[in-house]
Amino acid sequence: MSSIDILSRRRKAVLLFGDSLTQRSFEPSGWGASMANWLVRRCDVYNRGYGGYNSRWAKYILQDMLLPSAPKINPYFIATVMLGTNDASIDEGLSDNAFVPLDEYERNMEDIITLLKAHCTHVFVLTPPCMDEKQRLEYQVEAHGDKATGVLDRTNENTAKYADVCKKVAEKMSVASVDLFHLTTVKMTELQMNSITETSQEVEPQLEVTDEKGKNEDESLQSELKLLLTQLRASDEPEKPVTPLGTASNKSLFIDGIHFNEEGQELVFEALRKAIGGVGVKIEDDSEAPLDYPLGLDLKASAGNWEHVFQKARKQKKTSKDYMAVPPTLISSLKLEYSVHNVLPRMKQDLKAVFPEIDIDKLLIIPTFQSCNCDLVAIGVEAESEKDRLLKSFVEFGKKVCGLLREKQHWADLTDPCSGYPVIGERGSGLYPDVNGSWMLLRYDLIETGCCKLISHPKWGTKVYPATMFTTAPLDVVQSVMETFKDATP
Repeated sequence: MSSIDILSRRRKAVLLFGDSLTQRSFEPSGWGASMANWLVRRCDVYNRGYGGYNSRWAKYILQDMLLPSAPKINPYFIATVMLGTNDASIDEGLSDNAFVPLDEYERNMEDIITLLKAHCTHVFVLTPPCMDEKQRLEYQVEAHGDKATGVLDRTNENTAKYADVCKKVAEKMSVASVDLFHLTTVKMTELQMNSITETSQEVEPQLEVTDEKGKNEDESLQSELKLLLTQLRASDEPEKPVTPLGTASNKSLFIDGIHFNEEGQELVFEALRKAIGGVGVKIEDDSEAPLDYPLGLDLKASAGNWEHVFQKARKQKKTSKDYMAVPPTLISSLKLEYSVHNVLPRMKQDLKAVFPEIDIDKLLIIPTFQSCNCDLVAIGVEAESEKDRLLKSFVEFGKKVCGLLREKQHWADLTDPCSGYPVIGERGSGLYPDVNGSWMLLRYDLIETGCCKLISHPKWGTKVYPATMFTTAPLDVVQSVMETFKDATP
């Protein structure tokens, strides 16, 4: 074990992933720095923001970063992802442009969230924020002088489309989202209104003759802003994204039209902290994110028995092995291995979407592996025929197991390895991924083939077919039912 592993093993890990809006979150008063301060002594916060990156490039490095074979300190407690600002760049057909088409952005975000969910207990998706268009144009002149084009490289109208897709993907993937585009639009509108009001109050008393034209323009703009603000506040999640008017004031959430100033950073942090609490994560609750070592006050109050306080605190955090109720067990006659597991915390949210009517805290997961006659990495008639045979075999076996458990008045079901949907009960909004689920529970090697992932069994390699059953039956009942198959004939 390396010194880094030792330093981090008693703290949970938080991953901040994204573009420059994440990279710069560790600046003074940045939202990432505020996260680290909020979680101090409970979690180590890792900033993995990459300036200029779009979702295409971000997905590429995340696959490398979170490969199962890569060194792991802790499974991540919380992960955030904020991408889309660069994807929404105006497409000018230039090879050095970060623009990504909307449909590809949607696919990239689905892949990124899928990968994060396999490694993280809680995933939070932050939409790209709005921008200050006037400030962006002013920044171009400041940065490029005479070479400034005077044309926006991004617009609120276009970014709103990416923010909308981002929200929909998060909902589809059953993860929490923070609609930063909406929140920043509301705040920017408020700032513009306040600025117009303050300017009018400062200037008007000094004028002997009121400029009626200028006054009418201000009043008209203020009325327009009030109407927009009413629209924005009418619903936290409007059916269609409402974009700012683009009439920026001398007050903003940004420093260059895109990157946050101190007020913008604070808005992101507060919105994220609210979202974390909104899904039931209690940071101050020691059962969720315990302190790594005792407080100095507790050691001082121990009446000299400080070593006992340390010993009490030295409880190692649970790993996937701690959730295993029955280790891998072979039913030789069926060439099938099964194990029984309690639900990992990071799996609860997804399983609620698969089985919405079930108390997930009482759920047991029974992953199975059937030995195959050929390598399922292969493509061809033989491999497809073998997959069909193994699917039929699992469904027959799974229905028998679930039938016995149901006869004993306990809920039980299996998911279809092809679709991820329940076979017996009603479908929920989510799918159960057998490969990712088995990997999280058993930590068998995972192989990336380019188009899909495969489990590599420690004995059978990739000549294996994973599938899963679920039940709320007590463990002793499950064990007695599974015992009846040990002498089964194939």
